[in-house]
Amino acid sequence: MTPHPYIDIQLGTLPCTEGVTESHALLSIAPAGFTLTYEEQLKALMEAFDTLRRELGAQPVFKRYFMSDAANQFPGLMNYELESPDYAVSAVQQPPAGGGKLALWAWLMTGVQTRACPGGLFEAAHGSYRHLWSGGNSIDAQGSEAQTKLLLNDYVMQLLGEGCTLEANCLRTWFFINDIDNNYPGVVGARNDVFRTQNMSDRTHFIASTGIGGRQNNPKVLVQLDNYAVAGLQRGQLRYLYAPAHLSRTSRYGVSFERGVQVDYGDRRHVFVSGTASASPQGEIMHAGDVAAQCRRVWDNIGALLAEGGTGWADVKMLICYLRDRADAPLVGRMLAERFGPSLPRLVVQAGVCRPGWLVEMECIAARPLHTAFAPL
Repeated sequence: MTPHPYIDIQLGTLPCTEGVTESHALLSIAPAGFTLTYEEQLKALMEAFDTLRRELGAQPVFKRYFMSDAANQFPGLMNYELESPDYAVSAVQQPPAGGGKLALWAWLMTGVQTRACPGGLFEAAHGSYRHLWSGGNSIDAQGSEAQTKLLLNDYVMQLLGEGCTLEANCLRTWFFINDIDNNYPGVVGARNDVFRTQNMSDRTHFIASTGIGGRQNNPKVLVQLDNYAVAGLQRGQLRYLYAPAHLSRTSRYGVSFERGVQVDYGDRRHVFVSGTASASPQGEIMHAGDVAAQCRRVWDNIGALLAEGGTGWADVKMLICYLRDRADAPLVGRMLAERFGPSLPRLVVQAGVCRPGWLVEMECIAARPLHTAFAPL
């Protein structure tokens, strides 16, 4: 991995000698680049990513940019990304908490065929599976509830066009909510309504998800939706994670998402941990006002979900940490370094959590080798 003077690069890879090698790349601006203009930072980030991609011999299948000022930065970003139409791109205003104007999470795979599907999703195909991503989705409607309902209904139709359903094939969603303190209730209500139409309830299952503060370049957009589904899954490949000794079902407080999901392939296991806060088994805020104690509780909760999924912290390939208050970044960054060292690829960004009393939230993706009777990835 070639170093770059202005870009910090972290990489979480699951190598595979006979199939698809996956990598999660997290790129951020190094302190030496903090005084560069946005255009210079963006150019350096793109150059570093292109070099990394070529060294890995892999293709991006999904990219998400974290920006400090979407209104002014999004057009320049699209000057680069509109030239690459065969993978999903998301961009959200969630300022990198450690400095710099932007950061990037990219999921890369080797040996896959990528294309833009007619219905608007992006496909990475290999063997028995088609991975379907979409990013940066928004819609013009009045209020967060209407926007969420229309976005989800559109996604249901996109999945049907690919021979999939929301209930059977969608593994992960991300909702980025402008002014989350005011607009989150509308997202919750709309999601509950749509899920009921799709045979999704606390008696069946929901979807692993993150609902977090974030805004687009268009201030009228109150909700942005990113999503990931897999076509070709068989019965028994998915198992939802609950960690009941640490966390309640989200339906206990009127919300419809799963804490995590485990996906088994013939050659590996994926575990997607949803956005996780300092919650008690009763769904209450723990350690109000103490971000350090909340971080430790988040790690306990995520650790329990990973363990239930047959993985551990050593298997985590990427972690995103959302901080409500950017002033907490030095403390939380130091805690992450002390707890995990350089081995855990991570980004820390500023974003409001769904309840004001939750000061920090984290999500992650873990992967480890596994041999089962299912088709390999």
